[in-house]
Amino acid sequence: MQLRLEPAPDLRAPGDPLAIRRHRDLLARWASRNDGAPPAVDPERQLRQETDRMARTGWRYWIPDTTRLARRLGPDAPDLLFAAGTPDLATPTVAVVGTRRPDAYGLAMARRIGGALARVGAVVASGGALGIDGAAHEAALEAGGRTIAVLGGGLGVPHPPSHRALFDRIAAAPGCCVLSEAPCLGPARPFSFPQRNRLLAALADAVVVVQAGVPSGALITAQRAKGLDVPVFAVPGDAWYERSAGTLALLRAGARVFACPGDLAEVPDLAGIQRAPWPRPGSRPLGLPSPWEPAPSAAPTALPPDADAAMAVIAGGARSVDEIVAVLPLHAGRVQAALLSLEIAGLVRVLPGGLVVPLREN
Repeated sequence: MQLRLEPAPDLRAPGDPLAIRRHRDLLARWASRNDGAPPAVDPERQLRQETDRMARTGWRYWIPDTTRLARRLGPDAPDLLFAAGTPDLATPTVAVVGTRRPDAYGLAMARRIGGALARVGAVVASGGALGIDGAAHEAALEAGGRTIAVLGGGLGVPHPPSHRALFDRIAAAPGCCVLSEAPCLGPARPFSFPQRNRLLAALADAVVVVQAGVPSGALITAQRAKGLDVPVFAVPGDAWYERSAGTLALLRAGARVFACPGDLAEVPDLAGIQRAPWPRPGSRPLGLPSPWEPAPSAAPTALPPDADAAMAVIAGGARSVDEIVAVLPLHAGRVQAALLSLEIAGLVRVLPGGLVVPLREN
Protein backbone atom coordinates (compact mmCIF):
# COMPACT_ATOMS: atom_id res chain seq x y z
CA MET A 1 0.00 0.00 0.00
CA GLN A 2 1.07 3.54 -0.74
CA LEU A 3 1.49 5.88 2.22
CA ARG A 4 0.12 9.40 1.68
CA LEU A 5 2.03 12.64 2.12
CA GLU A 6 -0.37 13.90 4.74
CA PRO A 7 0.69 16.25 7.54
CA ALA A 8 0.62 14.91 11.07
CA PRO A 9 -2.67 15.57 12.86
CA ASP A 10 -2.84 19.02 14.46
CA LEU A 11 -3.43 17.85 18.03
CA ARG A 12 -3.60 20.52 20.72
CA ALA A 13 -3.64 20.59 24.50
CA PRO A 14 -6.81 21.46 26.46
CA GLY A 15 -5.61 25.02 27.08
CA ASP A 16 -4.95 25.96 23.45
CA PRO A 17 -6.63 29.36 22.74
CA LEU A 18 -7.86 28.57 19.20
CA ALA A 19 -9.21 25.19 20.26
CA ILE A 20 -10.95 26.76 23.29
CA ARG A 21 -12.72 29.29 21.05
CA ARG A 22 -13.91 26.53 18.78
CA HIS A 23 -14.91 24.38 21.75
CA ARG A 24 -17.04 27.25 23.09
CA ASP A 25 -18.72 27.68 19.69
CA LEU A 26 -19.38 23.93 19.49
CA LEU A 27 -21.11 23.93 22.87
CA ALA A 28 -23.35 26.79 21.71
CA ARG A 29 -24.27 24.94 18.51
CA TRP A 30 -24.92 21.74 20.45
CA ALA A 31 -27.20 23.56 22.90
CA SER A 32 -29.12 25.17 20.03
CA ARG A 33 -30.08 21.69 18.77
CA ASN A 34 -31.67 20.73 22.08
CA ASP A 35 -35.21 20.91 20.65
CA GLY A 36 -35.68 24.43 21.98
CA ALA A 37 -35.13 23.42 25.59
CA PRO A 38 -32.72 25.54 27.66
CA PRO A 39 -29.29 23.95 28.20
CA ALA A 40 -29.11 21.78 31.31
CA VAL A 41 -25.67 23.17 32.21
CA ASP A 42 -24.27 26.65 31.77
CA PRO A 43 -22.02 26.55 28.65
CA GLU A 44 -19.05 28.15 30.41
CA ARG A 45 -19.37 25.71 33.28
CA GLN A 46 -19.55 22.81 30.82
CA LEU A 47 -16.49 24.14 29.01
CA ARG A 48 -14.53 24.11 32.29
CA GLN A 49 -15.79 20.62 33.12
CA GLU A 50 -14.81 19.29 29.72
CA THR A 51 -11.35 20.85 29.62
CA ASP A 52 -10.70 19.55 33.15
CA ARG A 53 -11.75 16.08 32.01
CA MET A 54 -9.48 16.35 28.96
CA ALA A 55 -6.52 17.34 31.12
CA ARG A 56 -7.09 14.37 33.46
CA THR A 57 -7.52 11.79 30.71
CA GLY A 58 -4.99 12.98 28.15
CA TRP A 59 -7.62 13.66 25.49
CA ARG A 60 -6.65 16.31 22.99
CA TYR A 61 -8.25 18.64 20.51
CA TRP A 62 -7.75 17.89 16.83
CA ILE A 63 -8.04 20.84 14.44
CA PRO A 64 -8.49 19.16 11.03
CA ASP A 65 -8.38 22.29 8.83
CA THR A 66 -5.50 21.17 6.61
CA THR A 67 -6.45 17.48 6.34
CA ARG A 68 -7.91 15.47 3.49
CA LEU A 69 -10.97 15.05 5.73
CA ALA A 70 -11.59 18.82 5.60
CA ARG A 71 -10.85 19.07 1.88
CA ARG A 72 -13.34 16.31 1.13
CA LEU A 73 -16.14 17.66 3.30
CA GLY A 74 -15.66 21.32 2.37
CA PRO A 75 -18.23 23.55 4.12
CA ASP A 76 -19.58 20.47 5.95
CA ALA A 77 -16.22 19.77 7.60
CA PRO A 78 -15.92 19.96 11.41
CA ASP A 79 -13.72 22.70 12.77
CA LEU A 80 -12.92 20.72 15.90
CA LEU A 81 -12.69 17.08 16.92
CA PHE A 82 -11.83 15.41 20.21
CA ALA A 83 -9.22 12.65 20.13
CA ALA A 84 -8.26 9.90 22.56
CA GLY A 85 -5.09 8.53 21.00
CA THR A 86 -3.42 9.62 17.77
CA PRO A 87 -5.07 9.16 14.35
CA ASP A 88 -2.86 7.81 11.56
CA LEU A 89 -3.56 10.01 8.51
CA ALA A 90 -0.78 8.74 6.24
CA THR A 91 -1.85 5.08 6.09
CA PRO A 92 -4.70 3.94 3.80
CA THR A 93 -7.93 3.48 5.75
CA VAL A 94 -10.86 1.14 5.15
CA ALA A 95 -14.18 1.76 6.89
CA VAL A 96 -15.89 -1.52 7.83
CA VAL A 97 -19.52 -0.95 8.79
CA GLY A 98 -22.79 -2.82 9.20
CA THR A 99 -25.73 -3.76 11.35
CA ARG A 100 -25.73 -3.79 15.14
CA ARG A 101 -27.49 -7.17 15.05
CA PRO A 102 -25.64 -9.36 12.56
CA ASP A 103 -25.95 -13.10 12.19
CA ALA A 104 -22.94 -15.35 12.64
CA TYR A 105 -21.97 -14.99 8.96
CA GLY A 106 -21.89 -11.20 9.26
CA LEU A 107 -19.84 -11.34 12.44
CA ALA A 108 -17.40 -13.83 10.95
CA MET A 109 -16.95 -11.65 7.86
CA ALA A 110 -16.42 -8.51 9.94
CA ARG A 111 -13.77 -10.23 12.04
CA ARG A 112 -12.05 -11.73 9.01
CA ILE A 113 -12.02 -8.40 7.18
CA GLY A 114 -10.83 -6.38 10.17
CA GLY A 115 -8.04 -8.81 11.00
CA ALA A 116 -6.91 -9.29 7.39
CA LEU A 117 -6.71 -5.56 6.68
CA ALA A 118 -4.86 -4.86 9.92
CA ARG A 119 -2.28 -7.55 9.18
CA VAL A 120 -1.27 -5.89 5.90
CA GLY A 121 -1.02 -2.45 7.51
CA ALA A 122 -4.32 -0.77 6.65
CA VAL A 123 -6.18 1.26 9.27
CA VAL A 124 -9.61 -0.20 10.07
CA ALA A 125 -12.19 2.50 10.80
CA SER A 126 -15.69 2.00 12.13
CA GLY A 127 -18.35 3.56 14.33
CA GLY A 128 -17.77 1.67 17.57
CA ALA A 129 -21.30 0.23 17.64
CA LEU A 130 -22.37 -3.26 18.65
CA GLY A 131 -22.25 -5.98 16.03
CA ILE A 132 -20.23 -5.42 12.85
CA ASP A 133 -18.41 -2.29 14.08
CA GLY A 134 -17.21 -3.81 17.33
CA ALA A 135 -16.15 -7.06 15.63
CA ALA A 136 -14.01 -5.15 13.10
CA HIS A 137 -12.34 -3.05 15.82
CA GLU A 138 -11.67 -6.10 18.00
CA ALA A 139 -10.16 -8.07 15.13
CA ALA A 140 -7.85 -5.21 14.15
CA LEU A 141 -6.57 -4.93 17.72
CA GLU A 142 -6.10 -8.69 18.05
CA ALA A 143 -4.06 -8.64 14.82
CA GLY A 144 -1.76 -5.98 16.30
CA GLY A 145 -2.97 -3.40 13.78
CA ARG A 146 -4.47 0.05 13.86
CA THR A 147 -8.09 1.08 14.17
CA ILE A 148 -10.08 4.31 14.50
CA ALA A 149 -13.47 4.45 16.24
CA VAL A 150 -15.64 7.45 15.37
CA LEU A 151 -18.30 7.92 18.05
CA GLY A 152 -21.75 9.43 17.87
CA GLY A 153 -21.50 10.76 21.43
CA GLY A 154 -18.81 12.44 23.46
CA LEU A 155 -15.65 10.71 24.64
CA GLY A 156 -16.83 10.98 28.24
CA VAL A 157 -20.19 9.28 27.59
CA PRO A 158 -19.30 6.67 24.96
CA HIS A 159 -22.06 4.90 23.10
CA PRO A 160 -22.68 2.05 23.58
CA PRO A 161 -21.61 2.01 27.25
CA SER A 162 -20.78 -1.70 27.01
CA HIS A 163 -17.93 -0.84 24.61
CA ARG A 164 -16.16 1.46 27.06
CA ALA A 165 -13.37 -1.09 27.65
CA LEU A 166 -12.96 -1.54 23.88
CA PHE A 167 -12.63 2.21 23.39
CA ASP A 168 -10.03 2.38 26.18
CA ARG A 169 -8.01 -0.36 24.43
CA ILE A 170 -8.22 1.49 21.12
CA ALA A 171 -7.10 4.79 22.66
CA ALA A 172 -4.12 3.11 24.32
CA ALA A 173 -2.89 1.18 21.25
CA PRO A 174 -0.15 2.70 19.04
CA GLY A 175 -1.51 4.43 15.94
CA CYS A 176 -5.10 4.00 17.10
CA CYS A 177 -7.65 6.61 18.07
CA VAL A 178 -11.17 7.23 19.32
CA LEU A 179 -12.65 10.35 17.73
CA SER A 180 -15.77 12.40 18.34
CA GLU A 181 -17.24 15.61 17.02
CA ALA A 182 -19.59 15.82 20.00
CA PRO A 183 -18.69 17.71 23.17
CA CYS A 184 -16.80 15.48 25.60
CA LEU A 185 -19.75 15.27 28.00
CA GLY A 186 -22.42 15.32 25.28
CA PRO A 187 -24.43 12.09 25.07
CA ALA A 188 -25.23 10.56 21.69
CA ARG A 189 -28.31 12.10 20.09
CA PRO A 190 -30.25 11.14 16.94
CA PHE A 191 -28.65 13.82 14.76
CA SER A 192 -25.14 12.95 15.89
CA PHE A 193 -25.05 9.53 14.23
CA PRO A 194 -25.44 10.80 10.63
CA GLN A 195 -22.75 13.35 11.50
CA ARG A 196 -20.54 10.49 12.67
CA ASN A 197 -21.23 8.57 9.46
CA ARG A 198 -20.06 11.43 7.24
CA LEU A 199 -16.77 11.56 9.17
CA LEU A 200 -16.27 7.83 8.67
CA ALA A 201 -16.84 8.19 4.94
CA ALA A 202 -14.44 11.13 4.67
CA LEU A 203 -11.66 9.36 6.59
CA ALA A 204 -11.80 6.26 4.38
CA ASP A 205 -10.15 5.23 1.14
CA ALA A 206 -12.89 2.64 0.76
CA VAL A 207 -16.06 1.69 2.63
CA VAL A 208 -17.03 -1.97 3.07
CA VAL A 209 -20.62 -2.66 4.13
CA VAL A 210 -20.65 -6.16 5.60
CA GLN A 211 -24.32 -6.68 6.44
CA ALA A 212 -27.12 -4.16 6.73
CA GLY A 213 -30.86 -3.92 6.67
CA VAL A 214 -32.96 -1.14 5.17
CA PRO A 215 -32.80 1.54 6.46
CA SER A 216 -29.54 1.58 8.41
CA GLY A 217 -26.68 3.81 9.46
CA ALA A 218 -24.31 1.74 7.34
CA LEU A 219 -26.25 2.78 4.23
CA ILE A 220 -25.97 6.42 5.29
CA THR A 221 -22.20 5.98 5.50
CA ALA A 222 -22.19 4.36 2.04
CA GLN A 223 -24.31 7.19 0.60
CA ARG A 224 -22.00 9.84 2.04
CA ALA A 225 -18.98 7.95 0.69
CA LYS A 226 -20.55 7.84 -2.77
CA GLY A 227 -21.05 11.61 -2.64
CA LEU A 228 -17.35 12.03 -1.77
CA ASP A 229 -16.18 9.68 -4.57
CA VAL A 230 -15.00 7.16 -2.00
CA PRO A 231 -15.39 3.62 -3.43
CA VAL A 232 -18.15 1.57 -1.77
CA PHE A 233 -17.96 -2.22 -1.50
CA ALA A 234 -20.64 -4.59 -0.25
CA VAL A 235 -20.34 -8.18 0.95
CA PRO A 236 -22.85 -10.38 -0.91
CA GLY A 237 -25.45 -11.85 1.40
CA ASP A 238 -28.30 -14.29 1.52
CA ALA A 239 -31.05 -13.09 -0.81
CA TRP A 240 -33.81 -14.22 1.61
CA TYR A 241 -32.35 -12.59 4.69
CA GLU A 242 -33.57 -9.15 5.81
CA ARG A 243 -30.13 -8.04 6.96
CA SER A 244 -28.82 -8.61 3.45
CA ALA A 245 -31.35 -6.20 1.96
CA GLY A 246 -29.05 -3.21 2.41
CA THR A 247 -25.96 -4.76 0.88
CA LEU A 248 -27.97 -6.18 -2.02
CA ALA A 249 -29.47 -2.72 -2.63
CA LEU A 250 -25.96 -1.25 -2.72
CA LEU A 251 -24.83 -3.87 -5.24
CA ARG A 252 -27.85 -3.13 -7.45
CA ALA A 253 -26.96 0.58 -7.29
CA GLY A 254 -23.40 -0.05 -8.48
CA ALA A 255 -21.38 -0.82 -5.35
CA ARG A 256 -18.43 -3.12 -5.91
CA VAL A 257 -18.42 -6.69 -4.67
CA PHE A 258 -16.26 -7.54 -1.67
CA ALA A 259 -15.58 -11.24 -1.52
CA CYS A 260 -11.94 -11.03 -0.41
CA PRO A 261 -9.43 -8.26 0.41
CA GLY A 262 -8.00 -8.48 -3.10
CA ASP A 263 -11.20 -6.83 -4.35
CA LEU A 264 -10.01 -3.61 -2.67
CA ALA A 265 -6.78 -3.58 -4.69
CA GLU A 266 -8.48 -1.69 -7.52
CA VAL A 267 -8.42 1.37 -5.25
CA PRO A 268 -5.05 3.05 -6.00
CA ASP A 269 -4.10 3.68 -2.36
CA LEU A 270 -4.94 0.06 -1.49
CA ALA A 271 -2.85 -1.63 -4.17
CA GLY A 272 -1.01 -4.58 -2.67
CA ILE A 273 -3.76 -5.37 -0.20
CA GLN A 274 -4.32 -8.70 -1.96
CA ARG A 275 -1.55 -10.06 0.28
CA ALA A 276 -4.01 -10.02 3.17
CA PRO A 277 -4.65 -13.52 4.55
CA TRP A 278 -8.04 -14.93 3.60
CA PRO A 279 -9.68 -18.38 3.76
CA ARG A 280 -10.16 -20.27 0.52
CA PRO A 281 -13.72 -20.33 -0.86
CA GLY A 282 -15.70 -23.20 0.52
CA SER A 283 -14.79 -22.75 4.17
CA ARG A 284 -17.29 -21.37 6.64
CA PRO A 285 -15.39 -20.12 9.70
CA LEU A 286 -18.17 -20.68 12.24
CA GLY A 287 -19.78 -23.65 10.47
CA LEU A 288 -23.29 -22.31 11.00
CA PRO A 289 -26.32 -22.98 8.78
CA SER A 290 -27.97 -20.26 6.73
CA PRO A 291 -30.63 -18.53 8.82
CA TRP A 292 -33.60 -19.66 6.68
CA GLU A 293 -32.63 -23.35 6.65
CA PRO A 294 -34.67 -25.51 9.01
CA ALA A 295 -32.72 -26.79 11.97
CA PRO A 296 -31.97 -30.51 11.98
CA SER A 297 -34.82 -32.45 13.54
CA ALA A 298 -34.07 -33.42 17.08
CA ALA A 299 -35.97 -34.40 20.16
CA PRO A 300 -37.40 -31.27 21.75
CA THR A 301 -35.43 -30.03 24.71
CA ALA A 302 -37.31 -28.82 27.76
CA LEU A 303 -35.97 -25.43 28.74
CA PRO A 304 -36.33 -23.68 32.09
CA PRO A 305 -38.62 -20.60 32.13
CA ASP A 306 -35.65 -18.22 32.33
CA ALA A 307 -34.23 -19.70 29.13
CA ASP A 308 -37.56 -19.29 27.32
CA ALA A 309 -37.67 -15.65 28.39
CA ALA A 310 -34.10 -15.05 27.22
CA MET A 311 -34.81 -16.77 23.88
CA ALA A 312 -37.77 -14.48 23.29
CA VAL A 313 -35.41 -11.49 23.59
CA ILE A 314 -32.75 -13.00 21.31
CA ALA A 315 -35.04 -14.52 18.68
CA GLY A 316 -35.22 -11.34 16.59
CA GLY A 317 -31.46 -11.04 16.22
CA ALA A 318 -28.15 -10.91 18.05
CA ARG A 319 -28.12 -9.11 21.41
CA SER A 320 -25.36 -8.37 23.86
CA VAL A 321 -25.53 -9.95 27.30
CA ASP A 322 -25.89 -6.42 28.73
CA GLU A 323 -28.95 -5.79 26.55
CA ILE A 324 -30.57 -9.06 27.63
CA VAL A 325 -29.98 -8.29 31.31
CA ALA A 326 -31.47 -4.81 30.79
CA VAL A 327 -34.63 -6.23 29.18
CA LEU A 328 -35.32 -9.13 31.54
CA PRO A 329 -36.33 -8.65 35.18
CA LEU A 330 -33.70 -11.20 36.22
CA HIS A 331 -30.42 -11.11 38.11
CA ALA A 332 -27.38 -11.24 35.79
CA GLY A 333 -26.43 -14.67 37.18
CA ARG A 334 -29.80 -16.12 36.20
CA VAL A 335 -29.48 -14.64 32.71
CA GLN A 336 -26.04 -16.25 32.31
CA ALA A 337 -27.47 -19.61 33.42
CA ALA A 338 -30.33 -19.26 30.94
CA LEU A 339 -27.90 -18.49 28.11
CA LEU A 340 -25.84 -21.55 29.02
CA SER A 341 -28.99 -23.69 28.76
CA LEU A 342 -29.76 -22.22 25.34
CA GLU A 343 -26.21 -22.79 24.13
CA ILE A 344 -26.24 -26.43 25.28
CA ALA A 345 -29.57 -26.87 23.48
CA GLY A 346 -27.99 -25.56 20.25
CA LEU A 347 -30.28 -22.54 20.07
CA VAL A 348 -27.71 -19.77 20.51
CA ARG A 349 -24.00 -19.18 20.40
CA VAL A 350 -22.31 -16.79 22.84
CA LEU A 351 -19.40 -15.13 21.04
CA PRO A 352 -16.30 -13.53 22.56
CA GLY A 353 -17.22 -10.06 23.77
CA GLY A 354 -20.64 -11.16 25.01
CA LEU A 355 -22.72 -11.05 21.83
CA VAL A 356 -25.41 -13.75 21.76
CA VAL A 357 -26.34 -15.00 18.26
CA PRO A 358 -29.51 -17.04 17.61
CA LEU A 359 -28.80 -20.18 15.57
CA ARG A 360 -32.34 -20.27 14.25
CA GLU A 361 -34.60 -17.30 13.70
CA ASN A 362 -38.37 -17.12 14.22
